[in-house]
Amino acid sequence: MVGSKEEKMVGKQDIRPSQLLRLGKQSSVHPAVQGLTLESKLADCSSSQEKYARAKKILADTPVVAASSLATATHSLFSWRRFSICIVDESSLVLESSLIGALLSSDRFVLVGDAKQLKPLVQSKEARVVSSVASSLFYDGRLSCANEKVAEACLNSAHERYEGRSEESKEVFSSSLTVALDGSIDNSAIFIDVPSGNEEGKDEMDDSPLSTTVSISTGGIVNEREVEIVKKLVEEFTKRGLPTSSIGVAAVYNKQVDLLRRSIPTGIEVNTVDKWQGRDAERSELLSDEKRINVALTRAKYKMIFIGCVRSMREKCPIVASVIDRLT
Repeated sequence: MVGSKEEKMVGKQDIRPSQLLRLGKQSSVHPAVQGLTLESKLADCSSSQEKYARAKKILADTPVVAASSLATATHSLFSWRRFSICIVDESSLVLESSLIGALLSSDRFVLVGDAKQLKPLVQSKEARVVSSVASSLFYDGRLSCANEKVAEACLNSAHERYEGRSEESKEVFSSSLTVALDGSIDNSAIFIDVPSGNEEGKDEMDDSPLSTTVSISTGGIVNEREVEIVKKLVEEFTKRGLPTSSIGVAAVYNKQVDLLRRSIPTGIEVNTVDKWQGRDAERSELLSDEKRINVALTRAKYKMIFIGCVRSMREKCPIVASVIDRLT
């Protein structure tokens, strides 16, 4: 595993160039070792056949291969070649997941580093917004993005035609709907409170008094007001240029899914959180399942909107209450 410091050291070692290979694009490695890249070693090939044969031999026979930790996780070499030993420098700065490929392709490995110094640096806004809730609740804060492009992804960046912010939304819609439609990364994960039962409160979608009754019968559990809110959101998202294929709706109960499918436009995927294994049961039972909540939290790429009754969730579902605490 190499960084800029290690590249300089490699360039100074008394080893023949034929015994060293630096994986990575020539333009992205240190000037001292650019001649050791595969690109450089193949530069004088006169035909594609010669280039293929030489590349195959270099990859298979070069005794010392230097690469960044991310390269070892993605380069095909580590899927078929076996090494006698893998040496990882500054190992305390490397995420464990990026080392698995290299370690599994080696008979032995040596980790060099100081665990008392800095941890791996993860510059990931998505890990703090869309995925931050699942990361903190279920992954000890280790859930992260593969690269900065993924980390910065939001509706505004992923869909050029999407217009989440508009004068109309500011003037006509409530603050909650305006935030829900906002495509910026700052509002990538939100919770909309819809009071249920006999609770007195304000409907966050239109600032009017609301008392929503949840229907529980042999047919299942249904909340019609939440369905209305989802329908309104879907209509506004599509008006602003978001393709229906990019919108997904998940509900906990089968009956709620049936009503949602009848209410919103075709082309939008609607399923239970369990998808084809959804089942109705006591509300607290389904919503107290950590794995089910984790599935719901990690479905979204660019925008995550939770809709429900804050009071009910706090009383009956500690896991969902933790989600609410992180989104409100």
